[in-house]
Amino acid sequence: MAAELNLTPLLTIGILFFFAKIVGILLKRLGIPSVVGEILGGMLIGPFAVGGLLNSLFGTGIIVIGPTVELFSQVAVIIIIFSAAAESGLAGLRRAGLQAVLVAAGGAFLPFLLGFYFFLILGRSIPVAVLLGSAMAATSLAVTAQSLSRLEEKYGEETNLIINAAAIDDVISIILLAVALTIVNSTQGSIGAFDVFLIALGATATWFIMLIASLTIIPQLIKAISRLRDDSLLESASLAIAFALSSISTIAKLSTVVGAYLAGISMSSSQAREHAQRFGNILKNSLGPLFFAVIGAQLDFMSFADINVVAGITALTGIAVVGKVFGAGILAMPKFRNFSSAMRIGVAMIPRGEVGLVIAGIALQNNLLSQSLYAEIIGMVMATTIIGPIGLEKLYHVGRSPS
Repeated sequence: MAAELNLTPLLTIGILFFFAKIVGILLKRLGIPSVVGEILGGMLIGPFAVGGLLNSLFGTGIIVIGPTVELFSQVAVIIIIFSAAAESGLAGLRRAGLQAVLVAAGGAFLPFLLGFYFFLILGRSIPVAVLLGSAMAATSLAVTAQSLSRLEEKYGEETNLIINAAAIDDVISIILLAVALTIVNSTQGSIGAFDVFLIALGATATWFIMLIASLTIIPQLIKAISRLRDDSLLESASLAIAFALSSISTIAKLSTVVGAYLAGISMSSSQAREHAQRFGNILKNSLGPLFFAVIGAQLDFMSFADINVVAGITALTGIAVVGKVFGAGILAMPKFRNFSSAMRIGVAMIPRGEVGLVIAGIALQNNLLSQSLYAEIIGMVMATTIIGPIGLEKLYHVGRSPS
């Protein structure tokens, strides 16, 4: 009986993962980031589309997004964030310098503020506006790095600033997410500006305390474990630390992704860095598409047929693009004193990614979003993920490489 009860969610996970991976690979071959294909794959096979037809045809729930599927999705999120943090680490942040910090801060806070006030104007509460505004802030380091991969020789100084700024942007976005979720979880009813400041201060302080503790304890723990000279144990320790810190983050009233990020940063600062990076990438490539597929499967694609949703996506995409181009671009001017360079840096920071999608998923699971607003956020993330690389290619005058 237990096997029968578990069959549907496991079948759903298998179908979602496989279909999302296939669509992601196909779109990647067309020059579109695979994450877009994975979301589209989830939408197409999800319960609002083909999955709904399968459910009706077989008279049972073949594709159902229930607690078990959501749990696997949360595990995938932890792995995605852990892998990204282990890959970037603190070394790049140390090399970045003040200019990269300024570019990242401008590129994160301007779209955050524009999004925050936009949602307030729409009548959203301050906690929800903070949460959704933070979805506008994060740059996708993976998409940006992939877009710049062919430009390093010609534009080394610019691309180095962009990569480091995007890595710092990740840190700022994680802090914004921690603050946003703390505000949402800590408030009942109305909240004032001073309350937001106090909650933000507390969440930021908690984040830094956890960061310092992680950087102090975990490398020493890994040093002790490494004496056993077993690579598989180091890889298992990486995963155990990611889950442990994710759990501690929830106890501290932060998001699980905050703990996953701290785990990745800490492992990157240990002597098991290469093991953590390799193991994290294997797990990310294995389970990562499931998260994006679930994001898509939870979205009723018919929402995109609503003219109001299309208008919302257009408005949010415009805010997201303007916020990054001006927020990051203007603060790059003092270094390069060149408008074209500043524009390229701003455009390179446009793609949103994992953190924005995580925020949208969390907001939906907490019943903070309607299907239409959820569609607008997902649409904005997908649009910027496509616009950024295309715009950067045009600005750098880089054509397609011959196939």
